[in-house]
Amino acid sequence: MSDYVTGTTTKDVGRPTELTPAEEDILAERCMLTGTWGFPMTTRDLCHLVRDYLNAAGKTTRYR
Repeated sequence: MSDYVTGTTTKDVGRPTELTPAEEDILAERCMLTGTWGFPMTTRDLCHLVRDYLNAAGKTTRYR
């Protein structure tokens, strides 16, 4: 871990994400948009949105 803190390693810490940064940005925009419509998303709503997106994109995760 000290190598990571000092920047002497290029390994990422933690498990890889399933969504690309662009996909995360799109989903975040959708969440904010529903809030401007007067329907803010709950945590459960967000989980369903991401799950439905992953299903539609044909992506599989080990947590399904």
